[in-house]
Amino acid sequence: MKLCKHCGCSIPFHRRFFVNPDSAVFLPCKNCGEELIEKEKMLVHLIITGVILLVVLVFDDRIPFHEIGVFFIDVFVPLVYFYFFIPFLSD
Repeated sequence: MKLCKHCGCSIPFHRRFFVNPDSAVFLPCKNCGEELIEKEKMLVHLIITGVILLVVLVFDDRIPFHEIGVFFIDVFVPLVYFYFFIPFLSD
């Protein structure tokens, strides 16, 4: 679990799936409403996710699975990276 840098409230793991990059605050704290994501690193994070997606799409013909397995790898590898390594503000 992560902690909010401002109020010390614990942030459960499932909260990272509620990122909204269209709003002013990408991921607000439930308690105080402050930003939980480091916006400066978010652009780099999105670029790396895009590169991972491109690499997976380029090399997916070499994966020895059926088409549905390749589809799941193409979709879930970038999503897993995006959500599991999202740049939270440091404690």
